[in-house]
Amino acid sequence: MTASLRDAPAIAFGDVIGAKFAICFVALGTGALIAPLPFDLRGHQAEAPRRVKT
Repeated sequence: MTASLRDAPAIAFGDVIGAKFAICFVALGTGALIAPLPFDLRGHQAEAPRRVKT
């Protein structure tokens, strides 16, 4: 708010974008704490890509 009053629009714009990101991350984090997504690590193993012989 004070950045816009001091005629520094770039700082004011950065503050708005930063606040939006913070709100989104807080909302996502709260949702993850309330109802985490089920995920099973046993079924997901990394496999090396196989070469195709030509």
